[in-house]
Amino acid sequence: MDEIGDMLMASIALRFITETDPDGNPWKPLAPATIEDRKKKGYWPGQMLTRSGRLRSSITRRNADGFFCKADATSVTVGTNVEYAAIHQHGGTIERHAHTLLNKFLHFREVDAGAVSNLGPVKYRAKRFTKENDKGKVAMARRVVGAARFTIPARPFAGINGSDETAAVAILRKHLLGTVG
Repeated sequence: MDEIGDMLMASIALRFITETDPDGNPWKPLAPATIEDRKKKGYWPGQMLTRSGRLRSSITRRNADGFFCKADATSVTVGTNVEYAAIHQHGGTIERHAHTLLNKFLHFREVDAGAVSNLGPVKYRAKRFTKENDKGKVAMARRVVGAARFTIPARPFAGINGSDETAAVAILRKHLLGTVG
């Protein structure tokens, strides 16, 4: 079963490279907004479902007892524990509710400053942003993230196709005939 598990993992890895489902159909293309977002963040050009590589590298196999990277005499399970895998495998809609993020610390220091207005020179205390390691005050930045609805098309990567079945049968036949003869 180890050999069948390895074969199935290789088949899934090939689907990430070819961007096809188990039957060889191409995955739906990325939305233009997704491509634009990836360009801004430096992830484009790139392959679908592999922005960070986490999903692709999480594919593993388990036996019936749940031990990773092992198989028993009668079974092997190939899958992932990445929480967003199911939405990519089956597709669906994600609804995000409006919320406030407290995501950045702003570092600043108060300094003496001045300006010239039509009334003459004006002195005041200003806040200047500093690097994180400079001594000064820290404030937390808040931003509101609006509600949104995202529809993600199915891009199946896991599954068994006809050639996987043929390869599994050949592996089983080799082992059965090897033990009998």
